[in-house]
Amino acid sequence: MSTAAAPAAAGASTRSAAAAHAGIFLFGITMALLGAVLPALSERLRFDLAQVGTLFLVMNLCILATSLALGPLMDRYGTRTPLLVGPVLVGVALALLAVAGHFGALVWGVAVLGVGALLLPFAMGLLLEALGLAGILFAAAVLCLAAAVHNAVLPFPPPKQAARMPLREGARFLRDPVVLLFAALLFFESANEFVAGGYLSSLLTRELGLDVQAVSWVVAAYWAALMLARVSLSRLALRVPGPRIVMASALGAACAVAMLALARHPALAVAATVAIAAGLAGIFPTVLGIVGARYAAYTGTVFGILFTAALTGGVTLPWLTGQLAAARGLRSALWLTVACFLAVGALQWAAARRMERTP
Repeated sequence: MSTAAAPAAAGASTRSAAAAHAGIFLFGITMALLGAVLPALSERLRFDLAQVGTLFLVMNLCILATSLALGPLMDRYGTRTPLLVGPVLVGVALALLAVAGHFGALVWGVAVLGVGALLLPFAMGLLLEALGLAGILFAAAVLCLAAAVHNAVLPFPPPKQAARMPLREGARFLRDPVVLLFAALLFFESANEFVAGGYLSSLLTRELGLDVQAVSWVVAAYWAALMLARVSLSRLALRVPGPRIVMASALGAACAVAMLALARHPALAVAATVAIAAGLAGIFPTVLGIVGARYAAYTGTVFGILFTAALTGGVTLPWLTGQLAAARGLRSALWLTVACFLAVGALQWAAARRMERTP
C-alpha cells in the first residue's frame, strides 16, 4: 500500500467502524427495548410466559435463517449492504410492534425484528407516561432509519476475501475443535443473554409485584451495569488473560442468577439483576476478541459459524425457559440459566486448554 493510500484506508476503516458501532447501538436498543416493553405489551395484549418464549423463538429463528451465510458474504462483498438494510428492517419491525393489536401481529413484528442499549431504558418509565408504548416504539424506529442513512454515506474498506467466497475454509472451520468449543460456549451464552434481557422484567412484575414504571428503572440499571462493566473490562483485559475473564464472569453470573431465583425481597432481586448484567458483560465481547485474534483473516466466516451456534441457543433455550416458566414458575426456570452459565465457564476452560496445545 502506498503512503498516500494508507491514510485513506485508515480513514475508511475508521468510518466503517463508526457504522458498525451504530449497528451495535441499534442491536442493543432492540434487545433492551424488547425486554423493557414486554410487561407493557403483555398487559395490552394479554399473553403469558409461554408466549414470551414463542416471541423469542420466532425472532431468533429469523436471525438464524440468515446468519450462517452472512459471514462469508461479508468477507466476499463487504459490510455496506447489511449495515444499510438491517436498520431499515429493525425500524419497520418496531413500527409493527407499535401498531400490533393482537398476539399474532406481535409475532410478525418480532419476525421482522430478527432479520444504545442504555438511553431508552433509562427514560422508559417517563417515556411510557409521556409518549405511551406506541410512541416509544415509533421513536426507536426513527432512530433505526437515521442509522441506516448515517451508514449509507460512509465509505467502507474492501472485503477481506474479495477474490472468492471462502466456502471451503468455512467447512474446515466446522471441523476445528477450538471453533466448535467456542460455538458451544456461545450457544449457552446467547441463550443466557436473551433470557436475562427478556424474562427478568417479567419476573420483577409477576413474582415480586413491581409496577411497569419501577421495572423500567431496574432495566435501565441492568443495561447501565452491563455497559459500565464492559468499559471496565476493556481495561482489565490489557492485564488479565481473556479466558480468565470469561470464566470468572460466567461463575459470577451463575451466582447472581441463583440469588435472583431465591430472592423474596425486591431490593435483593434488583441487586441480583444488576449483578447478572455485570457478570455476563465480559463474556460475549471477550470471546469474540479471542476468536478474532486467532482467525484474523477469516473473521466473517468464523463469526458466522459462532453466531449461528449462538442464535441456535437463542432460539431453543429461551423458548424452553418460557415453557418451564409457564409450567413450574419463572423462579424454577431460572435454574436452567444457572446451568448454562456454568457450562460457559467449563467450555472456556476446555477451549483455553486446547489453544495451549495448538497455538
